[in-house]
Parts: sequence; structure tokens; C-alpha cells
Amino acid sequence: MKITAVLSTISILVVSTLLLSCGKDNGDSQPHDPDSHSTHSDSITIEDSLDGLSLNKGGKWKMDDHTRSMFAKMASSFLNSDYADLEEADLKKAGAGLQVNINELIQGCSMEGDAHDQLHAYLNGYIPAVTDLSESGQMKDAREVARYLKKYSDYFE
Repeated sequence: MKITAVLSTISILVVSTLLLSCGKDNGDSQPHDPDSHSTHSDSITIEDSLDGLSLNKGGKWKMDDHTRSMFAKMASSFLNSDYADLEEADLKKAGAGLQVNINELIQGCSMEGDAHDQLHAYLNGYIPAVTDLSESGQMKDAREVARYLKKYSDYFE
């Protein structure tokens, strides 16, 4: 089996595991309020938005401590390095490191509710971007991962 097929299968399993493993309430998630879904026009323009995400009545979604710390770790490790100067093999290694962080994020997931749903919408774009980076080691994929990591704080706190 080709390595890309294996990595694609792993990505699908990771997303499936994320969807199935989350759900323990830790008190940090927002209660479901049908009016809590807002449009991209709250403060983020369509050009700057990420597919499938919205704000919480114009504000950011509250994440649990585990999620916040994992995204701080991913952003710090990736955005603080000069990935523009990295070779293909180093970019693949950076992507693989982020995949390890994603797996740790998934294992510790305990969120529920609308904030949890918005995190899933974010991860539906972020996880494939990281997978593409770890498979290709291409600069365009590094830019996409960086875009997601930079936009995280626009939607979540």
C-alpha cells in the first residue's frame, strides 16, 4: 500500500475518532442556544473566514483548558519557526509533529455543545491541511497550516 493511502486512511480514522470520542461535559462548553449561531459577518470578513465556522453571537467560542493548551503548543511550535526556509523533509517532519499534537488533542477531548461543534468544523479543515503538509512537505501546505493556526484565535478562546 502506498504511503499516501496509508496516511489518508490514518487521517480519516483520526477525524472519525475525534467525532466519536468527544462528549464528556467538563462545564466549559456553552449550552445549546439555537440563536447562538451567527454569521461570518459578525467581525470576520468572508475572505478571512474559514469554511463552516461562525462566531458565538459575535464573540469567540470558549474552549476547555486542554484544547487551549494544545492549540497554543501547535501554534508555538509551528508559527515560531521560519518554515519558509525549511526543506521538504523538514516540512514533512513539522507536519508529522503537528499530527502527534492533533492525536493528543483528540485523546483529551471532553467538550460538548455548540463550541464543540465549531471546533469540529475548524478541525475538518485543519486536519487535512496538516496531513497534506506531512505527506508533501510543500510550502503551499505549510502556508495553509499557518493560516489555520493564525485564524484559531479569531474564533476560539
